[in-house]
Order: sequence, then structure tokens, then C-alpha cells
Amino acid sequence: MKILLTGGTGMVGRNILEHPKAADHEIVAPARKELDLLNFEQVVLAIDTIKPDLIIHTAGLVGGIQANKTNMFNFMMDNITMGLNLVRAAKQLGVPKMINLGSTCMYPRESPQPMKESYLFTGPLEPTNEGYAIAKNAVQRACQYASEEKGVSYKTFIPCNLFGRWDHYDPETSHLLPAIIRKVHEAKIRLETQSDTYIEIWGTGTPRREFMDAADLADFIFFSLDKFDDVPDVMNVSTGHDLSINELYEKTVEVLTGEEKTLRNLKSQKIKFAYNNTRPDGMFQKLSDVTKQTKLGWKPKTTFEDSLQKAYEFFLQGQSNVSMKKEDKQRKVALITGVAGQDGSYLSEYLLNKNYVVVGMFRRNSQKLHPWMQPIIDHPNFVSVYGNMQDGSSLWNILQEYRPDEIYNLAAQSHVRVSFDCPEETFDVVAMGTMRLLNAARVLLPGVKIYQAGSSEQFGFNPQHPQNESTAFMPASPYACAKVAAHNICVNYREAYKMFIAIGILHNHESPRRGENFVTRKITKAAANIVLGNQAKLLLGNLDAKRDWGYSREYVECMWKMLQHNEPDDFVIGTGESHSVKEFVIAVFEQAGLDWEKCVEFDPEQLRPHEVAHLESDPSKAKKVLGWEPKVKFKELAKIMFEADLLEALRTTLPTERQKQLLLEMGMTK
Repeated sequence: MKILLTGGTGMVGRNILEHPKAADHEIVAPARKELDLLNFEQVVLAIDTIKPDLIIHTAGLVGGIQANKTNMFNFMMDNITMGLNLVRAAKQLGVPKMINLGSTCMYPRESPQPMKESYLFTGPLEPTNEGYAIAKNAVQRACQYASEEKGVSYKTFIPCNLFGRWDHYDPETSHLLPAIIRKVHEAKIRLETQSDTYIEIWGTGTPRREFMDAADLADFIFFSLDKFDDVPDVMNVSTGHDLSINELYEKTVEVLTGEEKTLRNLKSQKIKFAYNNTRPDGMFQKLSDVTKQTKLGWKPKTTFEDSLQKAYEFFLQGQSNVSMKKEDKQRKVALITGVAGQDGSYLSEYLLNKNYVVVGMFRRNSQKLHPWMQPIIDHPNFVSVYGNMQDGSSLWNILQEYRPDEIYNLAAQSHVRVSFDCPEETFDVVAMGTMRLLNAARVLLPGVKIYQAGSSEQFGFNPQHPQNESTAFMPASPYACAKVAAHNICVNYREAYKMFIAIGILHNHESPRRGENFVTRKITKAAANIVLGNQAKLLLGNLDAKRDWGYSREYVECMWKMLQHNEPDDFVIGTGESHSVKEFVIAVFEQAGLDWEKCVEFDPEQLRPHEVAHLESDPSKAKKVLGWEPKVKFKELAKIMFEADLLEALRTTLPTERQKQLLLEMGMTK
């Protein structure tokens, strides 16, 4: 049978591919960069090309209570879009069979126990994961409606909580049991240097859950293929036995440490429990009714204790991505967060030229297809992955899957003015995102080298200039405050956990790839448009602010050099000279042959609520220790950026012959 498997790199997908019966079928499992399930046209094209006999839909945005609560919108929209795209395209193209994976969160919050399939849609859902549950229910209904119209058979299996090989282990955002495994493992490590330790239990510890090895779900899926017509359209797949959260912790401590753990003899034990009642419990009980499953003649093969031991062994092994080529594992692997930005793109090119495997992390809505990004994405040593600094589970998955030797944390909401409008998002991405990344790296990759992108905005209102590594931080914007917090987190982890974390405090660095909402690109793009008659005026705010402006393409080399140094350290990076916004305007408009005073007008709307007057670097330490210094000077930078914007404006607005004529008139013969 030819099978299209979605989510082939996830826990369930990989357990399906590892099952012995997988060899009996032709299974096509496209990666996310090969098939974006959020894009209906791509889904149609993939199904039409593959022509599967069966689709197994395991892909999805998943996570525990905390991940669901903080990302409710995406959990609903992404999962509902992926599922409905798949069902709609499959029915449209006549795919005869589908297995859609649901979740026990589909059942009402007050559902009677054990939960029978007939209880679906009989009451309100659990609020902590309502968005995810709505999506799962919608896709189940779509499968049901498609099947009722005859000609296809689309079934939904509702597994209980799954765990096992290929799970992820972030205690903040993962599912319950892998989070417990990691907490107990960390407690074991602490006991190497102290006599006892505490493990935090979220909530009261009294809710009850059931768990099954993902390998057993894979076994049931292959079992169902032999009697597909007899399998109900909707059915639970489960063990039929549950445990309280307290019992889960007790059993995990016992399996992982050999210490018999009960709540009755805490005083004699090395590992103790502490309850965090500020965290939600969720539904009190989730116990699946297994009547239909039993009638079919199937039950799980693996005991809870054996599954727990296997999961822990996998956690310790830290398996690499099975799809990575063997020769890739001989190269250095670098993860770049914020790869779609100017620094990320230049750094990708730099590292690819050094024969690295580059794992580039994109947000789903990042500008992935800038003209300069496509050659990078198409490079054979570049791997595109989706991730989000606000979603710790995605960071854990990426680190566990690709196990980079170096991490370059460039992701940020980096626009200072915008940070005043979106302060919470800015702080969450920049500061908490860094914390999430460091936590994952500390546990999964203790030897990894990390570059943290700092900012000269951290110096803020400190009157000292030029600024060096000893200059005190006096942040003057939510962005700068977030960067200071991230800086301090990095220093703390570097000292407390002996992690290799180098921090580059970079002054303004610009390029033709700079975002168009930054002042330098506003200026160069406007000058190009004014030359061509496409724009009359340029509106700007404060022209007197002085900054140290350098060329981004050069600065990425310095990032790399910091991680090749024998010790992690902090470095201020810049040109060592500062210029006002007005000076940049003059330099650009001179290149354009324009009188800037006739073209530029003051716009009070563009003033920041809190403006820093003067930032200028002292990069002497980087020159002495790393042997790095910039080559592109201020006026050359203005020329590079203006000419790039002019060429782009010409390309999009003028005929070819007129382009050549205008370039000749301006002395730009190349």
C-alpha cells in the first residue's frame, strides 16, 4: 500500500516509520520544507503527485498545558488549517482511505469516565487547551462528513497521552510525562553535589491521566490496516488504565533512580516533592473507554515501566535527526535563529562557505522568500526548520533533532520604536526567548557554543562614549530593557553552568538587507524613489541622534570569531566612529545627486517616546583579541545601500534601456 504520512519527523511519525510492518508498505513522509500543510495548493500538488492509497495524518502543532495557554490562537488555527486542507484535498482527489489522529482533549471537560466516543460534542471543552481541542474536533467532523458522502473512508483514532522515543523534554512546554522525566533526571544530577533535592509538581498532583507508548499506537495503526472496514469511524486507542499525577512522579523516580518513592515516607528520601498551586490542573480525569478496541482484538504490548525506561534511554542518548546525511555529521552544524533577517542571511552565507551545515530557524510568517534568501534555502547544506522563540517546545525539538555544535541567537523583535507599541511581545521574544533557548541547550547540549546578539541600545542614556565592555547599561526602550535582561541571563548561565556563551554587543549595522522600517533603509529607499520620480518627500523624526553605523556583512565574521575563541566573553562591535541621522541623509542624497533639504520633512509621529542621543563604540578589544576590524566606512556604506535600492527601484519601474541610460548618467556603469 502506498501511504502518505504527515508529521514523519514527529514522535508518532517516527515510531510509525520504525515499526517492523512499515517495510511492507511504500511510505512517503515529506519534510515540512517539502510540504507545508498550511498551504492548500501545496497539499493538492503533493497528493496529486504521490497518489496515495492511504493518508496517515499525525502532523500538528502540539504541546502541554502551558504551551496551549500561551499560544491558543496558533494551536487552533494551524491545526485546523492543516487538517482541513488535508481532508479537503484528499476527498477532492479521491484518496480512498485516511487515518486522522485526534486527542482526548476533544472530550468535554465534565465528560463521564471512562470516556466513550459517543460523549464527543456533549459539553464545553477544557479551557486550558480549548483551541487545540476545537481544531481536533473540526477535523474529526470533516473526516466523518467526507465518509458519509460515500466513496471514501476517513477514520479518526483518539489516543490517550503518548510518550516514548522521539519525544521532546522541555518542562515548560512539553507534554506531562516527558517533562516529569526531565525533572527527575535533573534531580539525579543535583544529588551528585547535594544530599537531597526537590521536584516541583504543577497543580495539586491529584488529576488522573493514562499513558501509552507511541510505539504501541504505531502498532495499532498497522493492525487496523488489515481490517480497515471493521474499524469504527471514531475510536479510542488506549491502555484503559490511569494514574494520578502523584503516582506518575513516584513511578518515574523509581524507574529512573531505583529509589522507591511514595508520599508516605518523604523524610527518609533524597528526592522530595513541592507543589506549585499557581499552575493549572486541567481536567480531573481522562480515562478512555476501550470497548471498541477490545472488540477488535488489540491491546498495547508494552508495560508502562518498560516504556518509561525506553523513553529515558532515548532522552539520555539525545538521538540526532535520522534524516541527516552521514557526511553532514562530519561537518560542524550551526543553528541560526532569526535566519530571515539581514544578519541571519549573511551569517548563513558565511558559514556555508566554511562548509558548515546550517540549520536556519524561520517563524511561519517570516519573510522566507526575499530574493537573497532563495539561494541560501536551495543550498544542499542548508536545512530550513520552523520554530518560535515564544514556544519552548519548538526550540527543544530543533536542538534534539539537529544537535548543533554552535548556536547563533539572532532572533528578536529588534525595532526600537515598535518595542514601545509591543513591549510585552518584545520582552517575551528577546528575553524569555533567550531563557527558553538556554534552558534547552543546557540540558540537551551542554557542550554547545552559543553566540548571543546584544545591542548598543543596552547602553541607552549612559553619557559615556565611546562605549566599551565595562560601560554600564542604562536602557531607554522596552527593546533595550529586554536585551539587557537577555544579556544578564546569558552571563548568569555562563557563570553558573559553565556554558560557552559569547555576547556580541553590536552597534548599528546596516546593509541592503536591512528591514525597510529601519531609518537607514527608509532613507536609501526614499532617495532611490525620489530620483525616479516615484516619491516626492521623505518624512523623518529626530535627525540629530548619532549612531555608530557599520556593514552587517562584515559583522557576521566577528560573531563566528567569538565562538572560535578559546574562552566565552563579551565584545563591543562597531566602527569606532559615530554619525548623525542627518549626516546619513546627506551622504545618501549626495549619491543620488539630490538636495536633501528640498526632499526631507520633519514628522513628529516618528519620534521615539524616549530617544538616545549618542551611541559610539570602542571596538579595541575585538581588534586585539579576535583580530577583527571593519573595512567599510560610513560613506561607502551609504553608497552600497543607496545603489542597491536604486537598482531594485529601476528593475521594478523602468524599461531595460531606460535603466541602462540612467545608470550611465549617474556614473554607475557596472
